[in-house]
Formats: sequence, structure tokens, C-alpha cells
Amino acid sequence: MDSTEDTTKIVNDTLNGGNNKMFWWKVVAKNSSGLGLASVPRKFFVKLPLGVKEIEGIPTVFNLSQNYPNPFNPSTTIRFGVPKESKVVVQIYNVLGQQVASLVDEVKSAGYYEVVWRSENLPSGVYIYRMTAVSTSNANDVFTEMKKMMLTK
Repeated sequence: MDSTEDTTKIVNDTLNGGNNKMFWWKVVAKNSSGLGLASVPRKFFVKLPLGVKEIEGIPTVFNLSQNYPNPFNPSTTIRFGVPKESKVVVQIYNVLGQQVASLVDEVKSAGYYEVVWRSENLPSGVYIYRMTAVSTSNANDVFTEMKKMMLTK
């Protein structure tokens, strides 16, 4: 019985040039007799996460800014500040209180950050974003704030 080798391919330049990338892929089989014929090339798209961007400076207090643009379609930017290392969670909710996205859920060092939310496949309407931060040095140091934003399609 033939064994399957690793089929993973890591492409290191995927972060250059925006968050949509097009790739062409073809497969060549290999066994003890040698290489087979290549498959027909197939095109596919990968939507890369936009990620969290750190901005220069260190805030003196926790803060959550109003998103911009607001109203927005299809994406908006949310900025927040963390004055000391903290576990930060930024989530998006619809008006029924159902979570529709989780943008950040990790420990952040002191600094300003921004994250872009793409609202694909969601209807127009009011959405709430909430930031919760808990200091890693003092669990009693907790910050929570919510703001409204409007998606228009």
C-alpha cells in the first residue's frame, strides 16, 4: 500500500497586497514508479483576516473609540487603548444580543490598537460592539464598554 506524504504548502507572501489572494493549484502524484501527470490547474481565492494593527503610543486609561466610518458598508475600523498588559476581548452583537463576530480574544501589551471588521453576510441594521479588558497583573482591574454602529447596505 502506498503512503500519502505531507500535502501542506505554506505560502509566506499571502499578507502582501490586501486581504484577498488568488492562487492556482495543481497536483502531481508520486510513487515508486515515478511522477504522474499533473492535474488540471485550479484557481481558488483565499480571504485573509485583516488582523489587529498596533498604533504608536501608550494610553493612560482603557478606552474604546467610536468606529469609523459609521454608518459603514462593508467594513469599519474599531480603535481601542490598553494602558497595561491585559486580556482583551472585542465582540460584535446584533440588536437581539446574539454574538455575530469575535474580533479580539488575546492578551495585549500596553498600547493603542485598531481592528477592521468586515460585515459580510449580515443584514443592514444596528450592531453593538463591546470591549472587555482584564489586567493580567490585577484581576480586579476590569474595563467594559459598548458602542453602537450602523451597517447600511
